Amino acid sequence: MPKISVIVPVYNVEKYLSECLDSIINQTLADIEIICVNDGSTDSSRDILEEYRKKDSRIKIVDKENGGLSSARNAGMKVATGEFYSYIDSDDWIEPDMLEKMYENITTYNTDISICAVHQFDETRQKTDDSNPYYTLEFFDKSFDNRAFFYTDVKPFLMDVCVMAWNKLYRKSWIDECNAKYPDGYIFEDGPFFFSIFFKSRRGVSIVRDFLYYYRINRKNSIIHKAGKKFLNVIDVVEMMYSKIKDLPDFDDIRYTFFRK
Repeated sequence: MPKISVIVPVYNVEKYLSECLDSIINQTLADIEIICVNDGSTDSSRDILEEYRKKDSRIKIVDKENGGLSSARNAGMKVATGEFYSYIDSDDWIEPDMLEKMYENITTYNTDISICAVHQFDETRQKTDDSNPYYTLEFFDKSFDNRAFFYTDVKPFLMDVCVMAWNKLYRKSWIDECNAKYPDGYIFEDGPFFFSIFFKSRRGVSIVRDFLYYYRINRKNSIIHKAGKKFLNVIDVVEMMYSKIKDLPDFDDIRYTFFRK
């Protein structure tokens, strides 16, 4: 069992894929498996994956028909064998010590989820932007450092907790116990998945203040840029998140924050 299964959904990212894979195979934590899910790519992404698999035996390729990001992540989880999961989008990249630092954090505090800070990299301007507290974890004051915390600790800013899949490490046994899956066929899929394991967590969450992930924004062919009518998915996704929140015993304390967001 490797320490971490890194799940990388891949769809037509030939321009960025090598940078992403290089940042993963060169991690200071070597005891990982890298599961690349080729989600029906029509460019040279599949060939790039094959080249990397020949160079690094830790890389596994899962081929499937195009089904979207959620479908690809779920397919990766079906074959993952690691103690923890990490999801890295194939147009992004990570710091060389990201997985080591997050593994150390999640095992030190024995939590179900570890979260790190994120650089936004603007593809158009070719500059890094650290102005959004949603990604920089500035909503968490110093009282959250070096410990586990729970949803009840973040009720005042619950909807400002970053739900994105890729700046986190997840305990596989907890995901399995929750039977958590990404909602197939939707964009904005991260919220329902995160809430489904966050609210029930018995071990809690811990944070790493370091900026370890680079999130590429304003990419021409990204899912968000090409979403079109799929932007209406946000209505269904809000309903999914509401279904996770409405039965909490302290829903009355949370609902204003939720509906305002």
